[in-house]
Amino acid sequence: MKVSQLATFLNETAVPEFLGKDENGDPVVIIKEDLSNFLDFGRAFTDTATNDDLDNFIKKLGDKVGKQIFVAREYKPLMPDIVKDGSEWGSVVEKSRIIPRDFETNFVWDLTAGEKYDEFLTFKPNSATVKYYNKKVTYRIPLEVTRKQIKGAMTSADAFTRFVGALEQTVANQMSLAYEIMSQRLVNGMICQSVLDSREIKLGTLYTAETGTTFNTIEEMLADADFLRWSVAKIKDISNLITKMSTSYNDGTAMTFTPKEYQKLTMLSPYATALETNLYSGTYHDDFLKLGEYDTVPFWQTLGTGSYSDRAEIKAVPIHYRETAGDTDVDATGVIAVLRDVDALAIFNHEKYTTTFVNPDTAVTRYNHFEDLSLYADTSENFVVFTLG
Repeated sequence: MKVSQLATFLNETAVPEFLGKDENGDPVVIIKEDLSNFLDFGRAFTDTATNDDLDNFIKKLGDKVGKQIFVAREYKPLMPDIVKDGSEWGSVVEKSRIIPRDFETNFVWDLTAGEKYDEFLTFKPNSATVKYYNKKVTYRIPLEVTRKQIKGAMTSADAFTRFVGALEQTVANQMSLAYEIMSQRLVNGMICQSVLDSREIKLGTLYTAETGTTFNTIEEMLADADFLRWSVAKIKDISNLITKMSTSYNDGTAMTFTPKEYQKLTMLSPYATALETNLYSGTYHDDFLKLGEYDTVPFWQTLGTGSYSDRAEIKAVPIHYRETAGDTDVDATGVIAVLRDVDALAIFNHEKYTTTFVNPDTAVTRYNHFEDLSLYADTSENFVVFTLG
């Protein structure tokens, strides 16, 4: 074990810096500190043992592991509401929507003698649209455990159990990551479809038309309190509008509405942060400006260079195939928020199963973790995209 003496460092550097005065009572000048002898960043155990791994008395005995830490944090995916219930049997997801009937004349107040008015002899069934979803995506995650060899590296049965648990948690985290990735792709595909159909709400264009103010960058827009206040009002207005029956905020194929409790708002985190720091913090009655519950994503497709422009951009083929459009590439830029119906997107029929195989020659146990997913998107539900375009 490598041991470093701290006395000189504490007396001559650390304590004076902490107190802000040197031994003469003068202000301390910040100096570069060499912390390489004190901080242990760990090293991969791939090299042969060094003197640091030996005891300090006999210089022959190897240091033993005193504590084993296994990193096995649970990863929780963003937008978990997209993952719906699973299904062990069947593969098709059927979604039906009853088409409302047209209004008819009420002839009760306009009866004519001798006319027949037996409506029960005329069968007029309500029409309905039925969509079937029958596609799946699948993947496998292998996990191999060599019990004999691993037990030799463990200090106790409890440590071995925790190590195997860490392996299993890693697999579970990968599956959660898959849910998040596919949920995000569903959202991104619907965003691109809305942009292709010219159904995006271009906040920058609308704000310039109303106020005459223009911005050169996303950063400028997110730093302007007046624009932020106006954008919150616009999002709230759209949230109220989609509670009414309409075809304005879907693909136009069905009249639909989305009550408040069925609405999901997802915002790009730089926009959400700008609201908190540049708007709410300087507003006395910020409750009047705050949006309701929402979740955030740090970026839609990729972090890229880390700029707001990269994080707010999506390049993809729309999720809904159309013969007129074909495989049209869409470049959605400046996307800061999405307001959607909970039934617009879903991951259904997700089924997890595991197979086990023991190799008799190597005594290695292999676990194959499988999962099947059905990705579901319905463009006839309300889905509103807000951009800074």
